[in-house]
Amino acid sequence: METVPGIVIIRNILTLDEQLKLIDIVKRKVNHMTNEGKWNFFGMLGRNFCGLTKYLTEDVIFLQECAQRFKMEAEKLDKTLVWADVTHMLSLWYPNTKGIGWHKDGFGGNDGDEGAPVYSLTLGNSCIFEYKLVDEYSFDTYKQNSIEVELHSGDIIVFGGSQRLMLHRVKEVKQNSFKKLENFNARINLTFRTCTDFNDDMEANYQTEAYTKKLAEKWNKNKK
Repeated sequence: METVPGIVIIRNILTLDEQLKLIDIVKRKVNHMTNEGKWNFFGMLGRNFCGLTKYLTEDVIFLQECAQRFKMEAEKLDKTLVWADVTHMLSLWYPNTKGIGWHKDGFGGNDGDEGAPVYSLTLGNSCIFEYKLVDEYSFDTYKQNSIEVELHSGDIIVFGGSQRLMLHRVKEVKQNSFKKLENFNARINLTFRTCTDFNDDMEANYQTEAYTKKLAEKWNKNKK
């Protein structure tokens, strides 16, 4: 695997008990599904985005402690990742083998402040994570060959600096690869971001119902 400034992978950054505690926090976030019992992100994934302080009081301290650990450990390994504390968390619930297509996490909105690193944690089932490096110092050109890495529960990949806008996708989720919790067969991705300019009204624009509506309108407009 190619090692470059701006990308850090840390294995087993959380103990099993800590992983299970985070899974429980996400499971108690009831808005990953619609009232009709379907996954709330286009029927394929469960999604939730909000500030870390918007979780239940007993969960906030643990989430903030985890986020601070991720930040400190990544910054020890790569000084290009030094940044302000994270403020928000995006959770995605992958219920089967399907991943998500090629994309880059832009600047602004729920993707976070310009330049702020992205902390992407895997919980539950393992996945094949694939990415293409930004070529040299251009944010618009990518190296042709992609890099694949298998991420397991408790692993985190952090990208920022010159690789903040790298192309990436979840190529595959490996069903039944996490056997530490009964009646649970999914991958949860927690992405911690820094959104310093968000107030409650701005955050509301990226709640799943509003965000999916905006995405659908954008895609339909582009088809015309």
